[in-house]
Amino acid sequence: MNINLKKIDINDGVDGLEVLKQIAITFEEESPIPKEIDEYLYKGFLYLAKEEENICQRYWIELDNKKIGYADIKYIQNDYDRKYLGNIGLIILKEYQKKGIGFIVIKLLIEKAKNEFNIDKVQIATKVDNVSAIKLCEKLGADLIDSDEKNHYVI
Repeated sequence: MNINLKKIDINDGVDGLEVLKQIAITFEEESPIPKEIDEYLYKGFLYLAKEEENICQRYWIELDNKKIGYADIKYIQNDYDRKYLGNIGLIILKEYQKKGIGFIVIKLLIEKAKNEFNIDKVQIATKVDNVSAIKLCEKLGADLIDSDEKNHYVI
C-alpha cells in the first residue's frame, strides 16, 4: 500500500473532480463539498487552495497513484508563545475508510507540519459521535483538550 500526499495545484486534472463528487454524495449531513460540484466549482476549489497557501496547504491523498481524498494543514502563529499551531484535517472516500489509511495520512501531515512549516503542535477536531475518528486520535496518542460540539485533540 503506497500512500502519498500530493500538493493540490491549480493545473490538476479532472480526476480530482470525480473524487470530490464522490465525497459530496457520500455525506448524509453537511458536506464540505457542495453536492452540485461541477467543473466551475472544482476550478474554484483548486484556485482557493493556491490563494490560501500562506495559511493552509492542501493535498490530494493518493493510494497507489489514485486520488482517494484530500487533506490539509492550516497554521497560525500563537501570540502567547510565538510558536506555530496547526489544524489538520482529512476526508477519505468511504470505501477506503477503516483500513489504516487515515492513521498513515495523519502521521504524514504531522511530519509535514513539523518539518516544513515549523508547527509544534497540531489539533484535530472530530464530531463527538464519530467513533472511528475518536479511536484514531487515541491510537495517535492525542490528548483530548476540549469537548463541546466537537472533540478537540492535540498532538
